[in-house]
Amino acid sequence: MWAAAERSADWMRQAERNPENAESELRGGFHEWVCFLSQQAAEKVGKVVFQRLGAEAFGYSADGTQRVSIGSLSPFQQQASKRIER
Repeated sequence: MWAAAERSADWMRQAERNPENAESELRGGFHEWVCFLSQQAAEKVGKVVFQRLGAEAFGYSADGTQRVSIGSLSPFQQQASKRIER
């Protein structure tokens, strides 16, 4: 299995920009885009957390269906990732 590049700083910057964009879309009345951008921000922050724990997060959903590879984590990191999933 390939290892994903460490991109947590990039994901965090992008996640911080999503609400700014969502506010602009809200002013324009594009409510579906506000929802989408908010979901995207949550997903990016989730990827940041998992990458900083040393896990690989991949997939397309912040609703708990995102697959995470935790087999190589320490017992402490595995416990932390399980708490995040709840």
